[in-house]
Amino acid sequence: MHVAAVAVSLKVPVRKLEALENDRLPKELGDPVFIRGLASSVCRSLKVDPQPVLERLPRHPRHGLVRDNDA
Repeated sequence: MHVAAVAVSLKVPVRKLEALENDRLPKELGDPVFIRGLASSVCRSLKVDPQPVLERLPRHPRHGLVRDNDA
């Protein structure tokens, strides 16, 4: 399946799928939750098991909320 067809079916810009494919994750896609959700959706579209893909992706945001006592 062509990347443009996947982008249309998922309603995401082609550049986001290309960023995922080319490992430009945090820089262009941001939050790991979004990255993992996008990867999972792509796998479902391609009828591929998402587990091996998700195991290679970041799990947690790099920066969390600042606590009152940390400020």
